[in-house]
Amino acid sequence: MSNSNTNNIYSFIALFNDGYAFRNIFEYLKTEYNDCKFYFKRDSIYMKQLSQKQDMITEIIINTSDLVQYDFYSDSDFSKGFDVSIMKAALADVGKKDSVKFSLLKNDSAFNIQIITPNNHNFDNNAKRIPIKSVDEIKIEMDEFSRKLDNPNFVWPLSDVSKNCKTISVGCDFISLSLYSKGCKLDKICGNNSVEHSCKFGKTDDTLMTGLNSPKINLKVKPLYKLNLKSDNIKNLDKCKNFSVNTNVKFYFEEIEGAPIRLLIPIGCFGYMIFYGIHIEDIETNKQK
Repeated sequence: MSNSNTNNIYSFIALFNDGYAFRNIFEYLKTEYNDCKFYFKRDSIYMKQLSQKQDMITEIIINTSDLVQYDFYSDSDFSKGFDVSIMKAALADVGKKDSVKFSLLKNDSAFNIQIITPNNHNFDNNAKRIPIKSVDEIKIEMDEFSRKLDNPNFVWPLSDVSKNCKTISVGCDFISLSLYSKGCKLDKICGNNSVEHSCKFGKTDDTLMTGLNSPKINLKVKPLYKLNLKSDNIKNLDKCKNFSVNTNVKFYFEEIEGAPIRLLIPIGCFGYMIFYGIHIEDIETNKQK
């Protein structure tokens, strides 16, 4: 196919060399969303969407300059919605060594997904169709964050975050987060509001040296503020463990009572996801709903 023909036929073509990381985006999204809408631009593929329960936000940014191939032939930016379960099923067979071609023909009613294995480089065989659908969005109203993405409060290994988020979320409805300047503490809240289990990421206290050759003393420090998050939202972060290998999670929070916590998790070598944890105002009220 010549370049001129491609330009006339396609809206975009994206080739993900790390098809497994691309697949795992939708493994995670399925835990929170039935439908999603992606925005397609010359320099990025993007989504930012409030969950159905309106208790968390997911933002995904794919930097198209980091893809093996990204050709954008549309005359302008555009957005398209789709059923996440259909996309997840289409990518279910993608292995760790596979690539994925993601494309849309002009005026077509469905995306095309093609899995390229190490032994099969024929882009045109076995394309799977992902029907495009209208997706209503809930408007997100949020104050601008003062802390920029290049200045996280702290950084912690994704493997440890994933494992502990899954473990602490079993058998409870809410997780209480105490946020410190360089760390956070997660408490598992039981039915009687007692703490059953805790885990920590980063630094949640200060160390005082009492003198030369003297033992260190850990000083208790008050948290900047606390958040109550739905346990399911914390547990589902375990699905992010396959986004990237041997990578870290960046934690961000504001020094404003009740402001959402943000977690930035790299996706392969081509993008990242930001999880926004939204404070549940009244645990007791929400338990009764």
